[in-house]
Amino acid sequence: MNYEDKALLSYLGKKKGFEWYKKSFAKHDAKNGKFAWSWSFWAFIGGGWYFIYRRMFVEGICLLALGVFLTFTYPAMMLSLKISMGGIAPYMVYVRYKTAKDDVESKYKKESGRLEALKERGGYFQQSIYLAIGAYLLTLGFIVYAYVTAG
Repeated sequence: MNYEDKALLSYLGKKKGFEWYKKSFAKHDAKNGKFAWSWSFWAFIGGGWYFIYRRMFVEGICLLALGVFLTFTYPAMMLSLKISMGGIAPYMVYVRYKTAKDDVESKYKKESGRLEALKERGGYFQQSIYLAIGAYLLTLGFIVYAYVTAG
């Protein structure tokens, strides 16, 4: 495995999804770091939870708040937001990775130090999956309760 693959794997934190991110990031690299559409079903379904899983907490919380706002004000816009996030979110992860990688490479000379620093800056937040499921079930519970008691 070459250094670039090791760096990406260290940042992602686990092998699952590595090949997908590698192909996705290659699209952006081919455009010299500019945006290229790269579809993520998980970003489409998860929205802000996708970012929280990727430890991009500010982006995730902002997107969740935007989703709540749109749900109550312009519900038809939610599909547009979800489709947009399905294509844009992987690029946002790419930008975060490239920024972290450039910073780490300027601070650490040895490969082992670089890889360890990328592991610390990246990774994933496994608990976000359970939080998302809980939030969706709670929302579903409120909807069912409102429907049952509306009569």
